[in-house]
Amino acid sequence: MSSHFVWYWRTVSVAEPATSLRSVRSRKPSLLHQWDALAGTREFKGTEIIGYDEANGGYFTRFFDNAGFHPEYTATVDGAAWKFVEPSTRATLTVREDGEQIEHVWEWFQDGEWLPLCERTATRR
Repeated sequence: MSSHFVWYWRTVSVAEPATSLRSVRSRKPSLLHQWDALAGTREFKGTEIIGYDEANGGYFTRFFDNAGFHPEYTATVDGAAWKFVEPSTRATLTVREDGEQIEHVWEWFQDGEWLPLCERTATRR
């Protein structure tokens, strides 16, 4: 798992107020990701576990938030880009070359096409 994700991050959304993320190494190759953020004026809190499935040869996530959402993503890594996909949402997280920021591009699936959802930037703090 990329060491770039194992750090404290401050995330700023293009369309939303600033948010904070905290990532904690649990045990290799798993990662526990917890956040306490704002989406507009709404609290957005949750926990995600990212792990590696040796049988399938890929990463998976289990995501739980305070609104009751609990999607299960599959994840792939291609260089500095991580892609998270489930049937109704997907994201590409790209680690900048200096390792100090991660760009997030989220999309959602509606009426047979992927549409922009939001963009965020996480900065190492």
